[in-house]
Amino acid sequence: MSALQARLATVYADLAGGRVHQAGLQVEALLQAHPHLPEVRRAQAAWLQMSGRPAEAIDAMQAAVALAPDDANLRIALGQVQASAGRVDDAIASFRESCDRQPASVEAWYLLGATHYGNGRLAEALPPLERAHALMPAQPMIAAMLADTLFLQGRFEDALAHFRRLAQTQPPDAMRMLRIVQCHRALGEPALALQLAQSWQGDGFAPLWLEIGGLHEDLGDADAAHAAYLQAAALQPNWAEPVSALIGLRREASPDTVLDTAQVLLADPALPTRSRALLHHALGKRADRLDACDQAAAHWREANRLRRAQDGALDRAAHQARIDMLIARTAGGVLARAVDSDASAPRPLFVVGITRSGTTLVERILAAHPQGHGCGELPVFTRFGNALPEAPFTTEPRLLAELAPRWRAAVRRTSPDGAVLAIDKHPFNLEQLALVASALPDARVVWCRRDPRDVALSIYAESFAPDATYATDLDDIRFVMQQQTRLMRHWREVLALPIHEIRYEQLVHDPETQARHLLEFAGLPWHDDCLRFHASAGPVQTHSRWQVRQPIHRGAIGRWRRYADWFAGWPDDGADEA
Repeated sequence: MSALQARLATVYADLAGGRVHQAGLQVEALLQAHPHLPEVRRAQAAWLQMSGRPAEAIDAMQAAVALAPDDANLRIALGQVQASAGRVDDAIASFRESCDRQPASVEAWYLLGATHYGNGRLAEALPPLERAHALMPAQPMIAAMLADTLFLQGRFEDALAHFRRLAQTQPPDAMRMLRIVQCHRALGEPALALQLAQSWQGDGFAPLWLEIGGLHEDLGDADAAHAAYLQAAALQPNWAEPVSALIGLRREASPDTVLDTAQVLLADPALPTRSRALLHHALGKRADRLDACDQAAAHWREANRLRRAQDGALDRAAHQARIDMLIARTAGGVLARAVDSDASAPRPLFVVGITRSGTTLVERILAAHPQGHGCGELPVFTRFGNALPEAPFTTEPRLLAELAPRWRAAVRRTSPDGAVLAIDKHPFNLEQLALVASALPDARVVWCRRDPRDVALSIYAESFAPDATYATDLDDIRFVMQQQTRLMRHWREVLALPIHEIRYEQLVHDPETQARHLLEFAGLPWHDDCLRFHASAGPVQTHSRWQVRQPIHRGAIGRWRRYADWFAGWPDDGADEA
């Protein structure tokens, strides 16, 4: 080791030991002797950073890079200093340039991805993390962040594959076990997810107990769900999520102790906004069930005000532009068609419509048939369609040829032997019907309609994901319904897909006649089990999971009238407005 290297090592040792003043004396002496050496400037930057002088630390690292512009490692160090100072875009630019100059640098690719990830830029994080993982697949820190990024983007099957590989060398911790359970649940495997969750010994991890409660709800066991939510609340007493889940589960039968806890939590000004909104949504549902409509309305208004303040409002112009784009790029119909050669697979049927319009009810009726299989909400077409450029529809047959097998594979994950019909009820498939028509030429579509006032009330009363910005305003909900109607009219004009329209009100008033029409359209013979769908033991993974476990009743028709002031000026039955 040279004398210079020894002195630099002393600087870093002093910094590591918290001896910042001594390190500073060494740095000043080195700068006097070697002002043009990049490694000295780098040591200066480390000292300035430890001294709480981030702007000067960045200047020192930039000076080091200027002295050795071809040194990719110095650019990585610059990016790290910039990131620690909160200059995220500058850090990303430094890491990107390091990747360009040294494409085999695992560290550069990882730090680029990690910086995007840490700032919520998941789409930008994925490619560099994939590159870092490809360069060093055995590095667990990279694999874990890649798996988590895939999970947060909704690519559950890909995420699960990485989580499984990690588990071969590293026993999963509580959070990773939770992710594995959530992947299986999202892939339509709640029974397997519950088995895994219950077999893990992380008894003290409240989020896992919350997930267990949700899985019990999916599988129709309210008592077990209640016990799991109580366990989560006991493990993390100031956590609003299990409290809101308990109220949402029991509603008017909620124990006084749970209601008292909710009020204590709401009185805490430090309660996070999203947690506060969850409690107001749950308390609103309880008040509505007790016919205390003024209280329900107040809770729902506050819940949606909070969510809107945090997540933002619907960008109506952008939403309409997206619908305009879908219509424009398919004006000539389907320009490419794949050949779906899997004749042995169940026939595809897609149930579409805005959430709360009866899509789950229709799926349950069809899935109750011995030859029908409800696949839940498969994200295959929505993920593929959302990744397409907003340009004329020029999807190549090669890509479409890959799309059908992906969907078939997702169906096979849960489909029993003997299933003739596979029912996919992802609501956003409504926007992807051109892709469906291209990739699965034998597909059929059921379009669910319902009085928009009942739909709007039901959505407004529910707590949806943060990206459902339309759900926090009644007029925005109406706008989205109008745009969906416009798009469906376009699909009917340009696509050869058979589309069966079903009205929720007609189905409720005359279930047997409507169910017979539905089965005839689906190509299935009549079976009495279709009217006993509520007795089916199959899982239900939507907000209406308890409603569809009851016989059909008329209680949800015209429910909007209890909040009639909210719907002044809406059409008397606006299902056909666009």
